[in-house]
Amino acid sequence: MKRAIDHSGLGESSLKLSIAANFSHGSFLSGDKAEKQRECLQAWMERQPTEWFENLSMELGVESEEAPVPQIDELMRSRAMRRRGKFATRYVKTKAWFGMNSSFRDLIREWPILAASAQAMMELGSPDEDEGDEASNEENEEADEEQPNQPAPKKKAMTKAELYRYYAGKSPCEMFAEFLQQAELRQHGIIIVEIAAALEHKYATDLKAQTKPKDMLQWTVMVDDGQSDLGDCFQSGFLREELELLETAVNFAQCLASNVVWSQVVHRYALPGAACVLLSDDAFERVEGMDFLKSITETVLHLHKKQTSNKYISSVLEDIAWHRESLCLELLATFVQTGFDPDYEDTRHLLKLLKTGTSTTKDVLESTFNHLKDLSSRHAKNQKFGYFTRWLYAVCAPYGKESAPQLLPSKADWFTYRSADVRLLREFNGLGNVKGQRMPEIRYGEDQRFPQRPDEIKFRNAGPLSHHKSAAALAYAMEDAGSEFANVRHAWLGALFTAGQCFLHTTSGEYFMSLGFRKWSALGARLNKVTSRQGQDWLRDIRKKKK
Repeated sequence: MKRAIDHSGLGESSLKLSIAANFSHGSFLSGDKAEKQRECLQAWMERQPTEWFENLSMELGVESEEAPVPQIDELMRSRAMRRRGKFATRYVKTKAWFGMNSSFRDLIREWPILAASAQAMMELGSPDEDEGDEASNEENEEADEEQPNQPAPKKKAMTKAELYRYYAGKSPCEMFAEFLQQAELRQHGIIIVEIAAALEHKYATDLKAQTKPKDMLQWTVMVDDGQSDLGDCFQSGFLREELELLETAVNFAQCLASNVVWSQVVHRYALPGAACVLLSDDAFERVEGMDFLKSITETVLHLHKKQTSNKYISSVLEDIAWHRESLCLELLATFVQTGFDPDYEDTRHLLKLLKTGTSTTKDVLESTFNHLKDLSSRHAKNQKFGYFTRWLYAVCAPYGKESAPQLLPSKADWFTYRSADVRLLREFNGLGNVKGQRMPEIRYGEDQRFPQRPDEIKFRNAGPLSHHKSAAALAYAMEDAGSEFANVRHAWLGALFTAGQCFLHTTSGEYFMSLGFRKWSALGARLNKVTSRQGQDWLRDIRKKKK
């Protein structure tokens, strides 16, 4: 989500939206300032003509002729005037982008009333102590007088530090008012919320599917078999109204789709994820999945035989990387020894243990503690709970109940632990304490865990992009294995398959939209050419649905 926002040029807008969403928290809107905002808004609305309320009604989505025009007392009792909202900055720090979408959605729904209240504060409110540095304001005014008619140059996206430096000397209310007066910022917020809604819904559905072992198995099979579908990102009619806005939305959707598809491919083109299709209840899916696993096995073995003859082939095998892991090697050996039997029970039992194990105590405790931290940050700024409140929320936390079945200690286990030898118990409790223990000396080259000195080690990239590169390497190898990897020197040409652009395969006559290139191969979504009644040709995606 973050990469998609940055690559599509929405990074600055998301930063401004998070600041605007946070305006109703902390010292910005607390106590007397909240009451002052209400008084200013009421006094400001009393001066407005009837046309202003009619325009406000249309902005709020009440466009019916029979619908009554909102009155001042109704607006003062509206949700926008008593909102506390969701603290968007906290979601940024914890990378909870869907929580940010929720806060943006509330902000957009209440945008007209909040913009009016900010304007009222600027026109009728008295200056506060935090209105800013007068000297800075005077300098800004002098700079404006020196260059009154020069248009502002188009700048690159500002970082958070640059944004706050730009608004230095101005009050938070003034910054908030300027943000809400930017129509493009509101449009970008709608784009982020609407386009990511399909992924947000899928994320919530996937989380729900992982609460029970059987649903978790079905979800694993669906993801690893490549059946995951993002959904339709273009359901809103506003996308057809403005071409420039539509291009921004399409750019963001393409970047997001590219990252989502590549994140799914890493399950399909890597072990042990690709082997999880053998857990399916459908015999045909298991046979089809084993055929794919057979292709993976033969390709990896072929690469291993040819790696000494070509440094590029060796580089492909090095980027695949997972073939060095013991579990993956065990799976490959089992496939070969059983004649690629899709119903071999030992393999299926191993995969069941891998994918349906109970949530560890560590996972449950971490989730519960994060739940408590989240609640404390919502309720108070000091992030502290009383003892009884802490106990209540810990008991009510859903993670211990909704996770997979837990293996809890019995009374006999507790009795054994409490009645153990005191000396052994003290020794056991002190095993994790390194104080007073002699640390081992590292002998590089003699110890298998440290074959080289740190300055001699070649470190590999880690993280999602490394997994993308691994999947791309295996996908290329499987495609080019028939020609003995003759095109390995020319794999870099995939970089010309620019993400988001459409291409025609001249041999087959098929159209594709590129979803990005990762060192060895590129992904493409197949498109279908359709002709409208006016004779205009269009390209649209083809969605395959399995029966």
